[in-house]
Amino acid sequence: MSPFIARPEHGVVWITGASSGMGRALALKLAGEGYKVAVTARSHDKLLALQAEASELPGSIVVLDGDVTEAEDMEHTVAAIEYQHGAVALAVLNAGIYLPARGEDLNHEAFDRSFAVNLHGVVNCLVPAVRHMRARGYGQIAIVSSVAGYGGLPGGAAYGATKAALINMAESLNFELDRLGIHIQLVTPGYVETPLTAKNKFAMPDILSAKEAADAIAAGLKSSAFDISFPRGLVYRARLLKLLPYSLYFRTVRYLLGNGGKQRSVGARPTPILLNSTCFPFPSDTCASSTRRLGVTGCDDAIDRPFHLFSYAMSPVGIKYSVASWGPPHDRAFRHGISPATLVRKSRCVL
Repeated sequence: MSPFIARPEHGVVWITGASSGMGRALALKLAGEGYKVAVTARSHDKLLALQAEASELPGSIVVLDGDVTEAEDMEHTVAAIEYQHGAVALAVLNAGIYLPARGEDLNHEAFDRSFAVNLHGVVNCLVPAVRHMRARGYGQIAIVSSVAGYGGLPGGAAYGATKAALINMAESLNFELDRLGIHIQLVTPGYVETPLTAKNKFAMPDILSAKEAADAIAAGLKSSAFDISFPRGLVYRARLLKLLPYSLYFRTVRYLLGNGGKQRSVGARPTPILLNSTCFPFPSDTCASSTRRLGVTGCDDAIDRPFHLFSYAMSPVGIKYSVASWGPPHDRAFRHGISPATLVRKSRCVL
């Protein structure tokens, strides 16, 4: 059976965190396509301004104030939408905050507030939405996470943890909700121009405007795909980074962010990273020689393919991955983007 995809005739779209950023832009986008959109946030004035801006659009926007951290409040909000405006056909759970959490200044507040809004806030909305959708036998839910949930980043101990939890939550719920006729989707955007990212003091690669992000989300909501992730280049690089051993992952992220959290500029001269089998485990048993060197017959494909992919993915952000493999005779080497003078037999994973 094909996943349910909400259309205007099916009912109401409910968007949380709609007073600014992606949520606001998405509300306008969907109202422009003829949907009735219920918007929820704590800022009543901003929601009223959003409603007024949409007054000439084919669809409409209705305002329901609410705080996602209050479970009872969200129960009442969903009930109000259902009984006053129509069935919640699509819920976009978007409310979120970003509070830096660094090792040198750990405190409870950043974690408590981040988990209350980003994680428990989603659960508070998810529970009543699923209950009503299950009773009808259909519905669509989009949980907004972030590429920050793919792996740890400096300052992201609280924010990244909540977004990683949302990724796991959406993946896990997909197994059961699919059988109930509820189409769940995971939205993982990269950097988007919002009040949250305006606080960042480092360069943000491939950053999108809120409107561009809303367009990407709206397109994804009309598909049967589970994953709605963008921009593609940044998402691929983030996913590939997590395939690296931790020692190389940490070094690469530190390189990208530079000292003091300042990111190296895109287009800067690539720094080669020389790898051998002491730091990257290849699947072929023939590579595990007593000298721990690469290059025994049959290993070339295992080396060549993944690292061409890494080099291609990382080159836009100033990193070139390089591999040297040795085989008899020892002067026979396969080099990828690295000069012969740089080839050192006993090199380790260094930047």
